[in-house]
Amino acid sequence: MTIQAIVFDAYGTLFDVYSIRELGEKLFPGAGQALAELWRDKQIEYTHLRGMSSMYKPFWEITQDALIFSCKKLGLSLNLDAQSALMGQYARLQAFPENLSVLQELRTRGFKLAVL
Repeated sequence: MTIQAIVFDAYGTLFDVYSIRELGEKLFPGAGQALAELWRDKQIEYTHLRGMSSMYKPFWEITQDALIFSCKKLGLSLNLDAQSALMGQYARLQAFPENLSVLQELRTRGFKLAVL
């Protein structure tokens, strides 16, 4: 069997979901790491629960719900400006630095590449 294409998961594989901690730290000094971890955990949990219960909700809405929950749980005052900034940053997560060379090599070898 010949490999026709390689498909990657974006979050946690190509993009560092925990890089959000930098903005979280700026907005909530001392809580950036905890926010990044809890936010991601809740995002995954909400995705699984909704999938298992056939209660689909778009990924972006789940991500926002998880952010709101995480801030409440950590006692962080999330105003609309901070929420917009964090959600905007999530749309521009840092890529893992080692990925670019690997993706370029795969492309050079002729593989079709895609992101889920």
